[in-house]
Amino acid sequence: MEHWLVSLTAGDAKVSRANRHADAVMLVERELLDRIVSGRVNAMAALLRGALVVEGDLGLLLAFQRIFPGPPSSARPAAAATGDGRG
Repeated sequence: MEHWLVSLTAGDAKVSRANRHADAVMLVERELLDRIVSGRVNAMAALLRGALVVEGDLGLLLAFQRIFPGPPSSARPAAAATGDGRG
C-alpha cells in the first residue's frame, strides 16, 4: 500500500510522502486512482459504486477531483454535445 499526502491550498496542489494528519483519507486501488487523475473515471461515481472509500471530510473528495481534467467528452463544444447546432 502506498501513502501520499495531497495538500490543496487556494487552488495550489502539493504532493508529498509526509506522514501528517489529513482532513480526509481516500482508500483506492492504484489503477482506479490513475483513471480518476486522468479524467476517465469520476471520483464521486467510484465512491457510490464502493470502488473507493473516503474517511473524513467528504467535501475534500470533490475538491480533489476538480484539480484533474474532466472526461474527454466534456471538452466537446456545446453545439456538438447537444446535437442541436445552437451552441
